[in-house]
Amino acid sequence: MNKRRVVITGIGILSSTGIGKDTFWDALLTGNSGVKEITNFDTSTSRSKKACQIPEFDATAFYPASSLRRVDRFTKIGMIGAKLAIDDSDNSCQYAEAHRRGSIFTTIWGSFRSTENYYQTLIAGGPLQVSPMVFSSTVANSPGGHIAKHFGLKGVSSTLSGGSAISYAHSLIQQGKADVIVCGGIEEMNPTVFKAFSHEGFLAHETNGVSEDSRPFDLNRNGFVVGEGVAILVLEDLDFALKNNSGIYAELAGFHTICDPFTRRMIDREHIEENVSRTILKALDEADMEKDDIDLVCSMANSSKIVDWIDLVGINNVFSANGKTLPVFAPKSIIGETFGSATAMAIASTALAIKHSKIPPLLGYQTVDPDCQPLTIYKEAVGRSIDAAVVNSFEIIGGNITSIILKKYS
Repeated sequence: MNKRRVVITGIGILSSTGIGKDTFWDALLTGNSGVKEITNFDTSTSRSKKACQIPEFDATAFYPASSLRRVDRFTKIGMIGAKLAIDDSDNSCQYAEAHRRGSIFTTIWGSFRSTENYYQTLIAGGPLQVSPMVFSSTVANSPGGHIAKHFGLKGVSSTLSGGSAISYAHSLIQQGKADVIVCGGIEEMNPTVFKAFSHEGFLAHETNGVSEDSRPFDLNRNGFVVGEGVAILVLEDLDFALKNNSGIYAELAGFHTICDPFTRRMIDREHIEENVSRTILKALDEADMEKDDIDLVCSMANSSKIVDWIDLVGINNVFSANGKTLPVFAPKSIIGETFGSATAMAIASTALAIKHSKIPPLLGYQTVDPDCQPLTIYKEAVGRSIDAAVVNSFEIIGGNITSIILKKYS
């Protein structure tokens, strides 16, 4: 069976840099960091004081108030991201049969805030104090349900707690089981998660004159910055997209994923070669491409010592033959670690880079880390044609290592 080609035709973004793909892309190019002081909850007991949070928004600017009744913030940001992506694709979903258009999303924390409030009320006041209408907001697939209902997506509907929604959607379209799928990641930050990571010492913090920021690969990096965000993509079968005159950002040419839980043994170079490097090579095989075809790497680096080093060793093992290094950028230097939406954010960033022929800068990189070389990075945006790129994704929770190959549509 001939595999169908899969392309990206719509992008919807909510991030700490603002609402919409244009605002997001401008922030990536200009190095406009989304890292800000936290003001909506008390951080006095935490060493870390900053995060990457979505700015205030008015959901009624995107949906009628009647569609937002009993909908919590987590579901709202997912719904807005989906609308932005579908609008960006010129509502290509409408041209597919209802059962051949679907939705697949990823989240790790889900509606943690609503769930926490629900059970706090239950414990404090008993069952009679909790409205049964609130419970629907506590489930992780609440955004998916509302999105599918609102846009008539009657095909596959799924919410994953690990793995990539985009790779799943890609496979279904490639195998001819769907024509168009709205997919991506949705993640909302909450005080409990932030304080837990801060308590365990995982987060960036101000120390010895070094500010609290996200600085992938930098010698002075001391942890990641917690982020929240939504990245929704519209994926289509290429023939379906061409038939309906859809605009194309990039083609999703190959995927490969393995699961390797994050343990201390991952700092062993040989083990890394078997995992990150193998994942990249397998993705290249699926895309029927060679190493020399790649022009750019979007790194999973999140400003953590081990995670950054793991990714760079994997990249160098594959691509740094004869001293050659590929340009590397890391969106998490701008938007922080967004967990369940991180893979979709990285794919969106790379698709925009391919479309606009520009490589974003790496923010926060000031001092060379001897353990993170060779490394080609830019401190300002660089115009360059990008025919193909590798997107690496490593899930801190769950241990999935994924490599995705994007290429310019031709």
